Amino acid sequence: VVGNLDDGIEFFGGNVNVTNLLVWAADDDLIDIDQAYSGTITNAIAIAFSGSDHCLEIDGPEGDLAGRFTINNVTAMGDDDEIADFRAEATGSVNGAYFFNFVSPDFDTNGPEEEGGTGEGDFSLSGSVIGIDGLTFSDFQITLADGATAADVFKDFSAEQITAVVNVVAEGQSTQGADASVFGWTFA
Repeated sequence: VVGNLDDGIEFFGGNVNVTNLLVWAADDDLIDIDQAYSGTITNAIAIAFSGSDHCLEIDGPEGDLAGRFTINNVTAMGDDDEIADFRAEATGSVNGAYFFNFVSPDFDTNGPEEEGGTGEGDFSLSGSVIGIDGLTFSDFQITLADGATAADVFKDFSAEQITAVVNVVAEGQSTQGADASVFGWTFA
């Protein structure tokens, strides 16, 4: 999906599984999950540009709908956008992600205290890394101390709501993320 004027691709509910997804230069969020989507996205690349908003926007269920998404092995290249917006009782997991080239890398969350916040969502971010060059932890919106946990990063989530392993590495040094070799036929 190249150059969409809104979200690159948005999953409105359902349980379709997608493999080898490439989204480039969407005008809003690159990959958006909404309305209790409960499928699996495997091996995705999201390439932002100056008009993009978030690489990932993850909403939770609506009404009586229930679902739990899974994203495995995603590489997200930023620009001046945010890494991700996890909100509205986000329920699912992001595994093996690599986020890099973000001007000010941060995760946007809406807490349980806020209307439509993460509330009782069951969310995890594991085996994920953020690649940064010339940035330190203090460049994040949330400052991390030695030994910081995922609960420190995602302050709006309770410790019971999120378990994660997030590391910071030099750009290009990640062993996480998508297998880009399957996209060799594309200009991207």
